[in-house]
Amino acid sequence: MQAEAPIRKPLALVICDIAGSTRLIAREGDLVATSVFREFFEYAGRLGRKHHSLMIKFMGDSFLAAFENIDDVMPFIISIERLLSQNSIFVGRLLGFYFSLHYGNVLYIETSYGSEVLGDAVNVAAYLNELKAPNEVVISRDAFERLHSDYRARAGASESRSFKGVGDVEFRRLDLLGL
Repeated sequence: MQAEAPIRKPLALVICDIAGSTRLIAREGDLVATSVFREFFEYAGRLGRKHHSLMIKFMGDSFLAAFENIDDVMPFIISIERLLSQNSIFVGRLLGFYFSLHYGNVLYIETSYGSEVLGDAVNVAAYLNELKAPNEVVISRDAFERLHSDYRARAGASESRSFKGVGDVEFRRLDLLGL
């Protein structure tokens, strides 16, 4: 059986990382932390399906999610952020979530273990996640231009950073507190 060829398609990519996971493990131990992570992954998976994510790939204490419709992204991110105050297993344990959002062309493939996205757009989303602060989204210009005007109006000033392999990337920050 021959594998299907990759499809090049534009997608919105979200990376979410748990803030304070090392502190959680040190304070409560790896068994409790594992239970918290499992609960987080279960909720994130359900919210991804609810908000029409094409795929979610979990990696350690983070995930990568891909969306065809960028209008589904911010409601998804806000739902994840609300887990901090609405789910008792997270309240007081997690410091927050780090988010990055980029929109670009990826190679999308289906495999026996699920969907996968590859390419420079994934790298940009990962690089933006390095600029993270809890409870905010770091949004590339390519994603920002496609966001609903309500979110664009709340974003901070434009910033720029150069990253190895992809060059200069313009981005903005959006504070999630109060959304």
